[in-house]
Amino acid sequence: MELQRGQRFKLQDAQASGKLEVRCEISGIPASDLRVLLLALDAAEQLVDGKIVDASGGRRTCEGVTSSGGPHGFDIELARLPSRVNRLAIVLAVTESARAKGAQAHSIQTGAVTLKAAGSTVGTYKFHGSDFGRETALCLVEVYKKDGWRVMASGVGFLGGLPSLVSRYGGRLEDLDGSSLPRPSGGDSPPAGGRGGGSPGGLPVGEPVAGPLRVPAHFAGRKEPPVPTGLIPAVGLVLVERSEGAATGTGFMIGPGGYFVTCAHVIRDAQSVSFMPEGTQEMRPAVIVNVDPEGDLALLHTVDRLGSADWLVLSRADMAPSLGDNLGLLGYPLGGDLGINLTYSQGVVNSLRKAENIPILQVDTGAAPGSSGGPVFRRSDGHVVGVLTSGLTQRSGGMLVNFAVDARRLYHLGWIA
Repeated sequence: MELQRGQRFKLQDAQASGKLEVRCEISGIPASDLRVLLLALDAAEQLVDGKIVDASGGRRTCEGVTSSGGPHGFDIELARLPSRVNRLAIVLAVTESARAKGAQAHSIQTGAVTLKAAGSTVGTYKFHGSDFGRETALCLVEVYKKDGWRVMASGVGFLGGLPSLVSRYGGRLEDLDGSSLPRPSGGDSPPAGGRGGGSPGGLPVGEPVAGPLRVPAHFAGRKEPPVPTGLIPAVGLVLVERSEGAATGTGFMIGPGGYFVTCAHVIRDAQSVSFMPEGTQEMRPAVIVNVDPEGDLALLHTVDRLGSADWLVLSRADMAPSLGDNLGLLGYPLGGDLGINLTYSQGVVNSLRKAENIPILQVDTGAAPGSSGGPVFRRSDGHVVGVLTSGLTQRSGGMLVNFAVDARRLYHLGWIA
């Protein structure tokens, strides 16, 4: 059976024999530039105890799974899998060294994952580089339990490579071609350079930044983009996984290094955080750099080493916003009701306030839950003057009241320069 992307079928022969052979063939990229891995996942699609098996015979193992002895294959004894294992994901990734030379999924000429049971082929998923783009990791095939064992041809790509893919399944890479995700730097201690915010919910904390982060004083290309359309690529959805479920907010890139700003309350109690730039479907894993609970600000860093080709320019530390400034806001309001769609709204600075000596902008740009962390910018030049933090749930006399912390606080905190 030749499988199409997204197709599923039941493994009748494999269940009878209890054994499954998986072989992956790739042309167009040298075998030395690729890693084929098997990830053992639980019913929640989270990595089970770091069980990642390298087809080339690496040190990671999972009971019931062995590498085939060749560079791209596994032999699986379904009955011997640990009881918690509910799903096996067969993934392909470009090594970090090859990735640095520009190797990507579209470099593949042809590829195929073949599954055999009792000596016979039960399914083959064929793919081509033209099926993908700049992705550097692919989830090719998943074998999972549902009234017995089943197979799905996934064909899902990850721009962030192996770190992004493994993070999607709640795991971490260590000592594998140098592709490790940053390790927590102190458990429950405050984030590096933070102001006593702590690590929300055990979310990994990034490496300390040596001094203030230098952010560009101009847009990419040094030309002011059209507002608001030219600002959109730098804004993204912030997806937060908590023990009680997922939540969303808004964030925006502030430079080419992959650093972005959102609200502290957006990432509170987070077990993981990802950033999805507008116009893409790639969730980029992130770690905390700084948290400011008093000002409700947070600085995070995407860890896939891709940086950002787009960013927003922060208003200078010596340029105070003025009453009546014409503003714009980009955010993802009411994601649960409206869907994940970026929304633009306009307004003005209605009042300049202070809350516990922190400068706050009262604005009448339309917003709702999910917009938190969104950039509030001058419509005249697109420069960010505030970060949306909250609003009044009731309107007084028809007036829309929302609040944004003055973006100059990022300078005051010493986070940026």
